[in-house]
Amino acid sequence: MFSLYDANGEVVKSGLTTDTNGKIKVSDLKPGEYYFQETTAPAGYELNQQKVNFVVEFQSTVKVAQVAVENMEKSGSVVLTKTDGDNGKVLSGAKFSLYKKMEQSLNLIWKLMLKVKSWSMI
Repeated sequence: MFSLYDANGEVVKSGLTTDTNGKIKVSDLKPGEYYFQETTAPAGYELNQQKVNFVVEFQSTVKVAQVAVENMEKSGSVVLTKTDGDNGKVLSGAKFSLYKKMEQSLNLIWKLMLKVKSWSMI
């Protein structure tokens, strides 16, 4: 979701949402300087706080200002601790592969490469 501001930082329009093509169209803007600012990022993406500046020029023919905004996917982290199932001691040297779970697939997220009695994820 975006808000549109004029050069003085005044809200021109708010609650603007991209369409199915990822675009927002705002009509009837007077000539001048404006900027979009993202107010809510799509699910799974970081909020882009950058001001996206553009100019609407006085025109005798229709001319549309074009701007683009990118969002970065959110990322996370995981810590896996390998332990012995009998005594709980941490085991070093274990090797793992990390897989991304695919939609409509039963792929394993973790594949144990070294046989030991147990492991736990914290």
